[in-house]
Formats: sequence, C-alpha cells, structure tokens
Amino acid sequence: MDMVIDEMRKAFRKRPPILKCECNVCEESQNNTCITDGLCYTEIHGKNGEISYTYGCLNRQQFLPPEDIPFVCRDQKYGVQCCFHDYCNRDLLPALPTENEKYEVTLGGYETSLIAFSCVVVLMLVFIFFFCIRYQKEKLRRNCRSDIEANHENRIPLMDTRISELRNCTTSGSGSGAPSSSSPHYTPRKVTLVEMRGKGGPPFGGGVEGLPTTPFSALSSPSQTRTKNRGERGGKKRKDNGTWTQLWLVTDYHPNGSLFDYLSKTTVDVATMYTMALSIANGLAHLHLEILGTQGKPALTPDLKSKNILVKRDGTCAIAPWNGGALDSSPDVTSPQPEGGHVLWEIARRCNVDGIYEEYQLPYYDMVPSDPSVEEMRKVICDAKLRPPCPNRWQSQESLRVMSKIMKECWYQNAAARLTALRIKKTLAALGVQKDMKI
Repeated sequence: MDMVIDEMRKAFRKRPPILKCECNVCEESQNNTCITDGLCYTEIHGKNGEISYTYGCLNRQQFLPPEDIPFVCRDQKYGVQCCFHDYCNRDLLPALPTENEKYEVTLGGYETSLIAFSCVVVLMLVFIFFFCIRYQKEKLRRNCRSDIEANHENRIPLMDTRISELRNCTTSGSGSGAPSSSSPHYTPRKVTLVEMRGKGGPPFGGGVEGLPTTPFSALSSPSQTRTKNRGERGGKKRKDNGTWTQLWLVTDYHPNGSLFDYLSKTTVDVATMYTMALSIANGLAHLHLEILGTQGKPALTPDLKSKNILVKRDGTCAIAPWNGGALDSSPDVTSPQPEGGHVLWEIARRCNVDGIYEEYQLPYYDMVPSDPSVEEMRKVICDAKLRPPCPNRWQSQESLRVMSKIMKECWYQNAAARLTALRIKKTLAALGVQKDMKI
C-alpha cells in the first residue's frame, strides 16, 4: 500500500497546475467539464443493487491532509479513485467497497508519525506541568523551614503571608527542623507583640511577623469557626509565663486595618458601600447560624462595631475574632443586633456621592462621651429610645435612601420587628443586581 501511495505522490507532484476533469455534477453550461488546481476523481455508488458513478474535481483547498494525497484517494475502501491529468477520470472504474471495508481505518506513515509526535509533545507538557508544581511546593517548604530556623533579627516581615501558608510550615514531628504541635493549626514561630488594642477583654496584639494576634486563656479557648467574611483563625501559639498559660490566635493580616480606621481617613463610593455592607451581613449571618455535628458551632453573637471589623484589600470586610467595649454591647442588652444598623450608618456617612459626604463619627457621638459606659448607653438607647440621625441628603439619593431604610429597620424598639442578619444579607444581595437600586 505504501508503494502505491508513493507512486501516486510522484504523479501528484508532476501534475499540471490546472486540470480539466469530467464532471457530471456540474452545471450544463460547463459542458460536463470542471477546472481545478487539485485533482480529478471518480466515485462509485451502490443503492438497491444499482451502480452509479460521480465524476468531478477536488480543489487543493479541500485536501485532507493539506498539500498531500487526500485520504479518500489512498484506499479502495472509500470507493474513490483519483488521477492527475486532463479528463483522466473518464476511464476510472473504482470498485464498490464492502460493508466491512467502509468502517476500517488505515493510517499511512504520515498520519502515524503525526499522531506519535503529538502524543510525545502532550506527555512532555504534562511532565513539565507536574514538575513545576512539585518544584514550587518544595521551594515553599524550604523557604518556610529556613525562615523558621533563622534568627528573628534576620527575618523578613511576612506582611503578605496568608494563614494557609503558615500551616504548610509545620513539620511532621520527626525531630528535625522546627518544633511542632499535635494541633494542625499550631504556628511554630517566634511571636512578638507589637501593638496593644481594645478594651473590655484580654489585650490584643498586632504582630506575628506582621500578622494580627489575639491572646486568650487556655481554659476558655474560643470556638474555631471560619467563613469568608469572618477573620480566619488559622494558627495558634502557646505562651507560658510560669503562672498561667495563654494561647494566641493568629489571623490573616489586612493592611487597611479596621473599618473604624479606614472610614476615619477614606471615603467610599456607592459600590464599595454595598460591598462592605453585604460582606458584613454575610459574616454576621454565619455567626448567628448554629451548625450541628462534630465540626459544628453554636450560634454566636459577636461584639459588632467598626473597630472589630477588618477591611480587606478588595474592599470586602471580615468580622474580627476579638472583643470590644460598651458601645456595641449596650444596644444588645434588651434585644439582638441593632448594632448592625450602626455599622451601616458609619459607612453611609462616608459614602461620597457627587463630592458630598459627612465627616466620620461614631454612633451617638453627640449624645454620649467619647468613652461611654454601659449605663450611659442604656439611658440613650433603651430609656430615651434615641437613634443616630440620618442626614436629609440621604433621602434625595436613592442608594443612601435604601441604606437608611435598612438601618432604621435594624433599630426598631420591638426586637421581633428588626431585620435579621440573613434578611439584611439577602436584601443587599438583591440590591447589588438591580440597576435602579430599589427595594
């Protein structure tokens, strides 16, 4: 077969640039003649015991494979014969293929070589891909180990290190390298507290080589829960001063700081306002949800306020895992979560619409001292039933009007009438896809 194809290729290369062929499928005006730059062919057909032939031209642009003898010309099983000089197909009488021959596939040397080469290339690419992945993992493991074993003075602050990367740095406990713990979330790094924050609970540290840290008693370890809009607790560090033992939670580092810090120096546009509000509602809904099972969690009521909310690089927010002061606790004395409306109020004040916005203030800033007690907040919220004022301009701007409506529904005196975190989440999610931003 290969010798026959080689002979056909020789004749194919010597063919004239333009051929005239017998054609019985052409228009009558062409006198049963077609002109081509390819070849002439005859095809046999058998139907109901009757034999018929088709004569015609096959142009070069129709060749498969290109610039070579077409497959249909190479084997009698296709019922086609080809030739390469004028009107040569008049005398061709291809044989009618049998049923078995129609479904046989025979590849020539060219096709076999092409398939083999393609397989080799694919295998090489797969090998290179997996080699690169393995190399990157090994490089990350070596970097983590060398960073752990290096002196603290020579370390580079890991300001962009994520908790998942810190987990990869733990050893197997074989005795070589850095010390490890039986806990999969243990972070074997030297911890240095850089900044103390907060009040009303344990001190809060800002610095495990650039990562925020929360100390808490080993006797009362808080629940380990994670969600996209809650500060992830991915590592812990044990500290023993001889009198008691503290476990320090290590969270992801967010350079924008708390929502309080961010809004104090930055305004936001309407899209960012909705993004922040939706992410806070999402985290709050997760905390309020009770999850049953071995990896479950109870329903939690966080100390929600702008100082306990972190702003991520993409503008979304995460509820931080630390405690806070009276401002957020006192509204919750009689009913659940009106403080969610307070956070929305803080964000809405800093929403810049056509260059107009309010300066940043905490809720009730004009009603209580800068560092109010629980009793002072109770008198304002529960006894006097006062709420933060909404500027008049919010009613003339649709986005702010909608936000003010949501926050006011969080402030109803009747706790049963207030919006739940899940309802706020669904409402804000629906607003995000509505062009007119209307409820």
